[in-house]
Amino acid sequence: MNLDSILYPSVAALILRLFLGGLLATHGYPKLTKGKKQAMDWMASMGMPKTLAPLIGVLELVGGIFLVIGFLTPLVSILFALEFAGICAQGKKMGKKSLTDYEKDLLFLGGALAMLFLGAGSVSLDRLLGI
Repeated sequence: MNLDSILYPSVAALILRLFLGGLLATHGYPKLTKGKKQAMDWMASMGMPKTLAPLIGVLELVGGIFLVIGFLTPLVSILFALEFAGICAQGKKMGKKSLTDYEKDLLFLGGALAMLFLGAGSVSLDRLLGI
C-alpha cells in the first residue's frame, strides 16, 4: 500500500466534510434564528408538525459543525441522508415540479451518502478518538 492510497481518500473526505458540513450549518442556522417562523410555516405547508423545523435546524447546524470537524460522521451522515431523502419524497407537496427544483436537495443527499461510505478520513476527530 502506498501513501497515495491513504492520502487521497482522506483529502477527499476532508474536502467533502468542509463543504457539506459548512453549507449545512449555514443552511440550519436561519431555522433557529430569523427564519424560524418561515421554516415552521414551511413544515406546516407539507402537513408536518411545525416543531420539526427547529429540530431540523439543530441537526443542520450542529450536524454540519460535526461534519466539519469529523465527529460522529457516520451517524450524522445517516441523519442527513434521511432528512434529504424525506425532502425529496415530499417534493410535490413543496411545489417542486422539475429536476432543477430538486438539485440542491439531491446534492445534499448525494454528499451525505458519499460521506457515509467514504468515512471521516484521517484528519478528523473520529480518527483521533478511534470511532
